[in-house]
Amino acid sequence: MLKLKDLCQLPPLRDLKLVAGSAGLEQTIHWVHVVELPDVMHWTMGGELLFMTGIGIRDNLAILAKIVEECSRRHVAGLVLNIGPYIPAIPAEIVQLADKLILPLFELPWEVKLVEVTKEICNHIMSRQVEEKSIQDIVETILYGDCANPEVLSSRAALYDYNLRKPHRVFIVQYRRESSANVANLDTEQKALEEKLKIQQIVLDTFRRAGKRVLSTNRSDHMVLLIPADGSMQETQRIEAIAQSILHAAEALSLNIQAYIGWGSPFEKLPDGKSSMEQAELALKVAMTSGKKHYFSYESLGFYKVLFNVSSRHELESFRSEVLGPLNEYDRRHKGELLPTLTAFLEDTENLALVADKLHIHRNTLRYRLQKVEELAGRKLSDTQDRMHLYFATVVDKYLSL
Repeated sequence: MLKLKDLCQLPPLRDLKLVAGSAGLEQTIHWVHVVELPDVMHWTMGGELLFMTGIGIRDNLAILAKIVEECSRRHVAGLVLNIGPYIPAIPAEIVQLADKLILPLFELPWEVKLVEVTKEICNHIMSRQVEEKSIQDIVETILYGDCANPEVLSSRAALYDYNLRKPHRVFIVQYRRESSANVANLDTEQKALEEKLKIQQIVLDTFRRAGKRVLSTNRSDHMVLLIPADGSMQETQRIEAIAQSILHAAEALSLNIQAYIGWGSPFEKLPDGKSSMEQAELALKVAMTSGKKHYFSYESLGFYKVLFNVSSRHELESFRSEVLGPLNEYDRRHKGELLPTLTAFLEDTENLALVADKLHIHRNTLRYRLQKVEELAGRKLSDTQDRMHLYFATVVDKYLSL
């Protein structure tokens, strides 16, 4: 990806000067266009870097304000004005407007040939796109395809100076739109896409700052990464810190989509990448349903890890039905709350008052429900083994509902 802040590193753009909108320099350039008439702005899709010589507006510099506003409204990445016979200087009010709208505004001397500039940028973008597509193909083959020739994949990754022969793990970032943003129209869909791109960039930037090179691929509602792993306690702490940083950065943007993260165990052989991905998917499901925190590692899942490795789902369903079946049937017939009450009680058995407050019921109501649970389940909550069976059954119930 080519960002606005990196433009001056391209040889033809050494004389490019930023005059406004520095807060927007992290934006990625998707393509470049030379535009001369304001009425062609409706062709922009967002993310473009626009060049303008001013030949289409001649001496009517007042129209620049409308162009800057339209660029902002159309989510254009930035605007470059060619300083010369048609735009001798950028008016101060235009600079102030671009700063206010956080639209990166540049000036470029007339002597610089635009054809060389646009060619250089387009070549850079296409080169990066080819590289990104090749890397995505490698990740897709490892995790979703036939990984029959791991050496070939490792050799392809080495072309981009990436070592796939070291241990890796799968790291998944899921985006889910908030319920208040469910109205589907062109503007909201465009905004959702832009927010997903922002989160993707946050993820890549966070790993880059942490000194970790990663391979990634994007799906419609999530991002999948292969990240280097050594399985040490220090590495576990670093990954957790990275996950927290990603979520904090996304939260700071006040987006209408929520991010969740899950990651799997390390694997050494590329064909084992699918197992790490399945583990990451389970951790992700727990993150999305636990209500406690928005990230989990497979290693931290406790009972869920045991259940994940039980080969027979039927046995789990049978155990759940045996222990919790009477409670579920009672709740269904009487619109009761026995199972939620039991679950809450088992999470904090030392404090009945706290459980009652959590459920918004009186303590006497809580005691009655727990007596009913013991009666229907045929187990005593005061008995360690019975309580263990009940707790394990509620964990199985949550797991089967993921």
